[in-house]
Parts: sequence; structure tokens; C-alpha cells
Amino acid sequence: MAEVIRQQYESLKRSKPEPAIYWAFIEGERNNVLKEYQFSGRHASSTTSASSMSLAVGNGQIVTVTRDPPGELHMHVFNEGPFVGRHQVAVAKAALAWWESYLAEVETRLRE
Repeated sequence: MAEVIRQQYESLKRSKPEPAIYWAFIEGERNNVLKEYQFSGRHASSTTSASSMSLAVGNGQIVTVTRDPPGELHMHVFNEGPFVGRHQVAVAKAALAWWESYLAEVETRLRE
């Protein structure tokens, strides 16, 4: 089992910088948090009656969120890197899907 896992990880390392979801998000955010004590995201919130909110991110792009239904409005987006402007939860869901696929491939190789 250890050999299959090692081979799978060696294959992943050879493919760097792809898949970006692993190298830029999973590995990159892990290193940001554990080694630099920072997140690469931006957060904005509003409790006013405004129907939308905009936030400028690192590359100058403007991200807008529309409130529906009325209530508090929170926006969490990446400020830099390949996921700039994307909602952090959406990227985390994509990372989870990637992990599930990666682990399924390891399990398949273990059954061979």
C-alpha cells in the first residue's frame, strides 16, 4: 500500500503546476496558513439594505455579489493566484472533489 501511495504522489509531483486545485489551493493554502499565518482571500460583509456589494481583488477585478433574499451579505473570495475572484467555498468544493477522485484512483491501484 505504501508503495502505491508513494508512486501516486511522485506522479502528482511530476505534473506540477497542474492540477492547480492541488498545487495552488490545497498545497498553497496549507503553506500560507501553516508557514506564513495568512489566507489569500478577501472578506466583505454588509448588514445594510443594499441589494449588492462589490469588492476589488488583487488583480484589479471587481467581484459583485447580489443579496437574495434580504439579510446579511457576506462575500469570501480569493485575492490572488489562479482562483482570484472565485468564492472560497466553491474552490473548497472543487478541492474536495479532486481529493475524492485522487483517492479513488489510489484505491483502484491498490486492488490491481
